[in-house]
Amino acid sequence: MDNNNYFNNSEALSLMKVYPTLRRVVLEAFDAHPMKLTRTQQILLLALNKEEMLSMSEIARRICTSNEQATRAVAQLVDISFVSRSQNAANRHTINISLTDKAKSYINEISANVFKKLDIAYDEIDDNQSEDLSKCLDFIANLNGHY
Repeated sequence: MDNNNYFNNSEALSLMKVYPTLRRVVLEAFDAHPMKLTRTQQILLLALNKEEMLSMSEIARRICTSNEQATRAVAQLVDISFVSRSQNAANRHTINISLTDKAKSYINEISANVFKKLDIAYDEIDDNQSEDLSKCLDFIANLNGHY
């Protein structure tokens, strides 16, 4: 990577190459769980897992969906006690959404399943590669606020 922390075309293409594999592993982990959720609900939970609390409009933006679809998914997740709604103290018209402990436990189960699937390949890299990979993944995870 160059010094300005922007991806070059080759790095962007590499990122796009790993996406199908990572997507498949994560979706298979969700599908293997007895609690069945829609893809929108799954992505919403993952977005909320990264942040402590998000507004409805921020959720829609982060998961690339309409406010209406995000609202519908949140309502369904409220019904199964996976998320809670609260009024924003600074702006009463804004509703904030956060994960419940039940959802955090569910995500931990999904994460453990993903880890099992990836751990097989992870054993093939050395400690330096592992550290580099960890730094790259942290960098990618924090890109969300930049686009």
